[in-house]
Amino acid sequence: VEHSIAHRREQLFTLLWPGMPEKSARHNLSQTLYALRQAFPDKDLPAPLLLVDRQTVQLNPDAPVQVDLHQMDHLLHSTHTHDHLNLADCEACLHSLETSAALYRGDFLSDFYMEDSNEFEDWAQAIRQTYRRKTLETLATLTSIFIDRKAFVPARTYAHRQLELDN
Repeated sequence: VEHSIAHRREQLFTLLWPGMPEKSARHNLSQTLYALRQAFPDKDLPAPLLLVDRQTVQLNPDAPVQVDLHQMDHLLHSTHTHDHLNLADCEACLHSLETSAALYRGDFLSDFYMEDSNEFEDWAQAIRQTYRRKTLETLATLTSIFIDRKAFVPARTYAHRQLELDN
């Protein structure tokens, strides 16, 4: 699953600094990219963190960075593409589901708010809803698998977790 896509600079500065004159927003983006390069110098990493050119910015897929949302997607995707007769009987897929569920520790950027950017908030809210839904579906699948196995302790744990996320 490919997650590292190039984003046009215009998209980024419009998302992060809406309503600001283009020249100022462009400058803010350049300054932010500079600050990121200072915080994560390429010389300290086996691969640069960001791939940046005049038009785009991209998280380098070869950079030593783990993004929990990307890991969740990869794990969930693997359960759909893994060759097994029945998901409930596949220990590798069960492990992937459990690992995916454990990665969800709360809503995406729940403590981060940009009051001047409705576009950013809409984008973040869409991601929150997507990963909350994926996690609830994963927890429901795990609960069902463990009930079918008559393993009621883990089934109860996953059911309680579902209720914590969406009562």
